[in-house]
Amino acid sequence: MLRFLNLVAIAALISSAVYAYTIKYQTSYRAEQIAKTKIEIKAESDATPVASQASVNATAASASKTSPPVTKSQASNEGPVSSPERVLSQEHKKP
Repeated sequence: MLRFLNLVAIAALISSAVYAYTIKYQTSYRAEQIAKTKIEIKAESDATPVASQASVNATAASASKTSPPVTKSQASNEGPVSSPERVLSQEHKKP
């Protein structure tokens, strides 16, 4: 009986060691993949700074097109003005 428990303990020890090494190598492999991806992202962003700025400008322009016009009652009832379009519309309405 004692030898059987020893064999089970040795088998558990070996299997846990194999599992630990498997996780270790998977982790280092994933870390390498992440590092390579970060380098690729950095190279892409350095190569096309104008394109990324253009996409930011396009996003801002599309957001401004979708905001509804501000009426006089809305402008007077609102607290602080939150968008540039509202500031412009209020400036045009001032005497």
